[in-house]
Amino acid sequence: MGIINLLDKSVAELIAAGEVIERPSSVVKELVENSIDAGANKIKIEIKNGGVTYIKITDNGCGIKKDDIKKAFLRHATSKVLNVDDLDNILTLGFRGEALASISAVAKIELITKTKDDIDGSRYFLNTEKHGLLEDFGTTVGTTIIIRDLFFNVPARMKFLKKDVTEGNAVANIIEKLALSHPEISFTFIRDGQEKLSTFGDNDLLSTIYSIFGKDFATKLLPLEYSENYMNVKGYISNPSDSKGSRTFQNFFVNSRYVKSKTCCIALEEAYKSFITQGRFPACVLNVSIPSSVIDINVHPAKLEIRFSNEKNIYNLVYSAVKNCILSHSHNPVMTLKHKPHKFESLDEKLDDLIQNSSKPMIKSESENGGHYFFSATAPKLFFTDEKLKSTQNSTSFKHVFETVSQTYENLKKQNSQNNNLDENTNNPNLTKEVTTAPNQPDIINKNTTVDFKNQIDTSQNVKTQSQIIKEKEIKNNYPSQQLSPIENETISSFYEDYEAINNAPKLIGEIFNSYIILEQQDKIIFIDKHAAHERLIYEKIKDGYSRVNRQILLSPQTITLSLQEYQTAIDNIKIFEDIGFLIEDFGNKTIIVREIPNILDDVDIVEIINEIINNIIENKNNVTPHIIEKIYFTFACKAAIKAGDKNNDLELKELIKLLEENKNLKNCPHGRPIFFELNKKSIERQFLR
Repeated sequence: MGIINLLDKSVAELIAAGEVIERPSSVVKELVENSIDAGANKIKIEIKNGGVTYIKITDNGCGIKKDDIKKAFLRHATSKVLNVDDLDNILTLGFRGEALASISAVAKIELITKTKDDIDGSRYFLNTEKHGLLEDFGTTVGTTIIIRDLFFNVPARMKFLKKDVTEGNAVANIIEKLALSHPEISFTFIRDGQEKLSTFGDNDLLSTIYSIFGKDFATKLLPLEYSENYMNVKGYISNPSDSKGSRTFQNFFVNSRYVKSKTCCIALEEAYKSFITQGRFPACVLNVSIPSSVIDINVHPAKLEIRFSNEKNIYNLVYSAVKNCILSHSHNPVMTLKHKPHKFESLDEKLDDLIQNSSKPMIKSESENGGHYFFSATAPKLFFTDEKLKSTQNSTSFKHVFETVSQTYENLKKQNSQNNNLDENTNNPNLTKEVTTAPNQPDIINKNTTVDFKNQIDTSQNVKTQSQIIKEKEIKNNYPSQQLSPIENETISSFYEDYEAINNAPKLIGEIFNSYIILEQQDKIIFIDKHAAHERLIYEKIKDGYSRVNRQILLSPQTITLSLQEYQTAIDNIKIFEDIGFLIEDFGNKTIIVREIPNILDDVDIVEIINEIINNIIENKNNVTPHIIEKIYFTFACKAAIKAGDKNNDLELKELIKLLEENKNLKNCPHGRPIFFELNKKSIERQFLR
């Protein structure tokens, strides 16, 4: 062991500063907390270059007396603690007397302050060319402190700072937490000359939440207030139907101090356990009020963690508060009501209703022999029913049917392309659905406008022949068998029977538990997990670029409000989203707008899947490797596939079986679970001792 030396004061101060000041957000946190302790009700924060080169905090608090200014920058100088007994009753955010001393050790400082009793204000400089200068200065009551060139004298620390945008996001995150903990204070945050946040300071927590997270988030929250013995918890929690893909929207405060508490987090999530699916997380803004004597806040340099004298009591408090709140709002229609599909007497009635109520423009045309063509203008899918199907019901393969339908479709396109003017006798389609065109997008269709069928086709991407569409159609987009006419049912069923006979394909026996398909083939029984099978088939499509090529424009673009970290991740990875089939744009104020999505996700919750993609990227620290892209594809496939428990008719199951037969090399779902297993006849006979 070497000789023990006393550290030089300047070295000791740099080491001590490193415990408190890690990055620009640490500086902002300490200084804004000082402003709050000073009784300010208006606080303005300005930063440049993520806070590395410039931070300015202005408040209207009590100010610092001229005689105390130099003393305030000495280590362990504080106005908040006098003796050891005060440590058991700390009501202020700061108390150690380390903040200003630590900041002055690693940055250039200019302080301007004035108390209500002073005639003139004061200005003080540290670590600048005017180091140690204290002079009179005209200003209003309160304090302004300017920090320049953070870590100018510690280059080793500078190299560990992130990009300016990341450091700026960290500052914004700290300000949001402080604003949520003190809705009675008006906060203004200016970043590189642009105002990014402004709260009213009207002591209305929901108003502050609205300012920070936006309308969509704030309007879906449930108010909570609960008391138990000497403790109280108050704030807002998310509706179970509005769960999140990560914990970034969980905000816990103890006596108006933002903390990271595993106890509170576990209690919150346990209360939601039977209300949201696994892998989803509740959001909250909760303030726990308890006597300061039962907590220890002096356990973390940045005061982000605290210790409770009785963790169980806190757990029970938060759990009971959240559980009671959820149950008391369980009648909420948003949570409990789900759309029940109407039973239609015929396919015509079903399709007419589809046109009237679809969120996408639908076009209808009658063919010469009484059939109908239906075309979605935003997603190039053609639903076709025609009397010509009758003539093909005795055909010996699907190929003939596909060619017949495809030829009819192509003839219709050709016929319409030869007519520049619409004529009632040409049976051109008429729009029956009112459409609201999205901003900054072409006016595709207007109300009651007769639309040229060829032009409609040209506005959609990647138009395919009918044979391709039928081959690539999604299982859940088929119409249930009971909604088809008897002739249509019989016709389509005969197609599958012909297919099975020609290709020696397995014969469908049925389905159990709405999850597992049972097939018979020669001397064996095959069990198929329909979700795993469909998931793998979709995954193979996506991997081959299907989602990138086959996209649809949303007539009502979806806006999504994100946390700062999620927002920046999305903006930094717009190209990744484009590569997998999404068109997203920066909408400002932590909001993105989704304008295009892969066709394959037509019936999927877009907000949920966007959040999952973002969180996948965040979990891997923005290192978007092929492995991460593959995980995103897994998410796509899982969300788009039919689910265990879904009710599917025989035609849908047979189509799934047919697709599996065409892809016999697929044995497992993307997550590695088996798609099927077999039992041979001998194994079954052994069970019956035959």
